[in-house]
Amino acid sequence: MGVPELFLIGVVVVLPIAALYDLITDRSLASSRTAWAIFIVGMPMLGPILYLLFTRLKFWFFNKPR
Repeated sequence: MGVPELFLIGVVVVLPIAALYDLITDRSLASSRTAWAIFIVGMPMLGPILYLLFTRLKFWFFNKPR
């Protein structure tokens, strides 16, 4: 098993687990939690990446101190 296969396994296994953990522990997404969970589990490569981009980028850009 080479490096590309290990990277792909890491993306398919570790990233959804990390995204689901973040989803469970984030209290601000209570209304859309079920939809995000279905999206993360249903699309294991794209779902977690989009979840982390949309939820974390919103946090980074809109919660800056003024």
